[in-house]
Amino acid sequence: MLSLLRRNAACLLVVLAACGEQGSTPAQTAEQDASPRAKTTWRLFDELPPEVIVRGEARAPIASHPLLPAVGDDRWFALRPHQTARGLRLGLATREGPGGSLVLGTAEGPAQLVATGVRPGEALIVRAQVRVEGPPPTTDWTVAAVEERRSPVAADDELSLEDVRLLFASGGGLLVHPASAGNATAEISLPLLLGPETTELVVYLAAPLQARSSVHFEEVQLFRSRASDHLRSGAPVSGAEPRHDALGTVDVSLDLDRRTALALVPGTRLTWTLPELPPDSAWRLDHAVGLRPRTPEIDGMLGLSWFLDGEAVHVENLEAPHSPDEPAWRERSMRLARAPSDERPGTLELRVEGLSTDDPPAAWLAQPLLRAVPGPRGPAGEPPGDRPADTPPHIVLISLDTLRFDRLGCYGNDDGLTPRIDALAAHGLRFASAWSTSSYTLPSHASLLTGTLPVAHGAESMSSGLDPERSPFLARILAEAGYHTAAFTGGGFVAPSFGFSEGFDRYAEVDPVWALDARRGMDLLQRHGGGPGSRRQASHRRLMEGGVADWITAQPHGAPFFLFLHTYITHSLAPSRAALQRFGLLGPDGEEAPIDHRATSAFNDGARERLDEARASTLPYYDATVTMADALVGAVLDALDAAGLSQDTIVVVTSDHGEEFGEHDHFGHGRSLYEPVARVPLIVRLPAHLRGERQPGVVPEPVSLVDVAPWILRLAGLTPDPRMTPPPPFAPETLDPPRRRVVPLDLHTSYARESALVRDGLKLHLRWRHENEDLGEPATLLFDLRADPAEHTELSAAREDDVATLQHAIVSYREQRDETASRERDLDPETRRALRQLGYLDAEDDG
Repeated sequence: MLSLLRRNAACLLVVLAACGEQGSTPAQTAEQDASPRAKTTWRLFDELPPEVIVRGEARAPIASHPLLPAVGDDRWFALRPHQTARGLRLGLATREGPGGSLVLGTAEGPAQLVATGVRPGEALIVRAQVRVEGPPPTTDWTVAAVEERRSPVAADDELSLEDVRLLFASGGGLLVHPASAGNATAEISLPLLLGPETTELVVYLAAPLQARSSVHFEEVQLFRSRASDHLRSGAPVSGAEPRHDALGTVDVSLDLDRRTALALVPGTRLTWTLPELPPDSAWRLDHAVGLRPRTPEIDGMLGLSWFLDGEAVHVENLEAPHSPDEPAWRERSMRLARAPSDERPGTLELRVEGLSTDDPPAAWLAQPLLRAVPGPRGPAGEPPGDRPADTPPHIVLISLDTLRFDRLGCYGNDDGLTPRIDALAAHGLRFASAWSTSSYTLPSHASLLTGTLPVAHGAESMSSGLDPERSPFLARILAEAGYHTAAFTGGGFVAPSFGFSEGFDRYAEVDPVWALDARRGMDLLQRHGGGPGSRRQASHRRLMEGGVADWITAQPHGAPFFLFLHTYITHSLAPSRAALQRFGLLGPDGEEAPIDHRATSAFNDGARERLDEARASTLPYYDATVTMADALVGAVLDALDAAGLSQDTIVVVTSDHGEEFGEHDHFGHGRSLYEPVARVPLIVRLPAHLRGERQPGVVPEPVSLVDVAPWILRLAGLTPDPRMTPPPPFAPETLDPPRRRVVPLDLHTSYARESALVRDGLKLHLRWRHENEDLGEPATLLFDLRADPAEHTELSAAREDDVATLQHAIVSYREQRDETASRERDLDPETRRALRQLGYLDAEDDG
């Protein structure tokens, strides 16, 4: 297997090299095409895949561990029509059979469920037999689904029929079991590895049948299993998505922190043959072990032993975290000492053993990075020394969600809101005319992190997301070039469920602003359903206490990193107490005065006379959060200074879109492509050795967020993916720094279907849908941004030739979407909750 993987990797490098030649741009230089640097970082799952040896362990049959030891611990319900409402009521059903396992006697009906208390983090198996009487189904039919809950089901709960349908249509719980077409009987076996806060398990039994048919559920049983058996069998795990590679790695989310990892099954040995160590270097192995949290009532330990050339270098025994205060990810860093005279290929080995007869915990080894760090071989600490001249630059990309460019001092604001960003601009490049690619978070960030336009990446509406097979990813390209990649984000539309974690060694869903004010962050999280003492809140607290500064400090000397930071602080309009006090937003007794949205809601509903009131109630909160975004940038710059990395780091500060404050009859964003939401700040500070003849100052030419990723790759000495070069006329004129003549924008939600194009100072909007109203033929709006930057004077009737020219370009741009249809998918309940808190979702909205 190892040799096959290496051959495939070699073939892939040949293909990528060919693609790189095709993807050259006018900005490519001879220096950037120089011979590649010596490799100093290896990913032990990708570039050095291990030999995996698994031996089975003798174990008792799972059926000997019944979940329920006595009668009365379970509750069966039948879903019965509600007499007074459109929906179903949960009625108690009868339980039959002795204690030990759940047994439901033959039952008929469209659906029924069992709800039973469970132990958080335990492994279970649901088994059932189903029989159909009457005409058999003509298509696949769903017979069972499982849902995890944090609170018990009550007998008087009401469940709409639509809720049941959605559950079975989307797999709304953990698992859905489909029966094959034409089968009149089915045997169900659903393995479960419960979440750390699951206290109630709900098993739904249902089947959509033809007329004159009925379904009988017989012998529904619940058995206790073992986490190690569950992992060994390859059964699905909530929060762990398979990557479909030869090793069987998964993307695992523990404590709001997503990483690519391999299951650590007892009896497994992983063996790597180490590459040749560069001269005057030593090995450093960075990795993390993730253990799925569970109740303390489940005993069991896991033993991990690392060996270098057959000698043990690190041994530890691990238990699963039992309380929210214990971290699920355990960070590890080891210096691997080999004799300087030893020229044999080194061998690294990890042995995994279960240390209990009960149930070793489910565990994963997160993407191990093997680095060659400067300094002599040996057991000494991290070696000092100068950064090698050919070491790639570090990269920090900061996205300040919903930040209007004109609230920054460097873009003309005199209120003194952003001193740290303004100072950064004074020592870097400030792009005076930067546009996003859309006006809300999902498509804009997709363009920022893939270097592709919305019509190409397809992540345009809430029901779509990024596809790793379809789009290039800045993080993945940097990771393949030896960068350590990490992200701290506010989640929501940039959550891993939308595909943004691709290429990142770790992807944490915690807003980095709250690391500056953890108390405020905890307060807001509690308001939004985290709950005091919950694991979600504890995860936030741990990630905040570690903070971005600690992550930067922990990076090894000389190893390049890419850090992506994203905050919703200016989107949330929820300032810290200090910011509230600065802007006079505390009450007379010092209590917080939360923002009043009534005036803005009334204005958006048509009460235009309330414009001044809406602005007066909104702008102080917005400006207060702008100061917090500025403080985040300052904290990152200070951390780079403290670590001695400022002179080696590319720092990019931007936003995904702006915000309207009534300029075009709307407060908010995502409803149009007018300048207040389409224009964004873009500020870049380059290390001295990358500036060349470029001096700090203003870049006046137009630029788009889609140009940021390929420019970063060029600055890092790498060739952008060819897919980052759209067909003319939508490609940049140059990438050094990026400049373009044509700037395309697109908005594709349930609220609006609109495209716009900026060229030579003119901006044309084509609008097919607005505020949920289909317009038929597109409305055309033309503005001269040089004379009318606020887009108040519409010119389409007077300049028909310009309209025709720009409209042809927009139609050509939109036609690309037909070849790259969006990747539609369902939203999980946690993502829906997060988007609703951010104000993107009402009950039925998707924009």
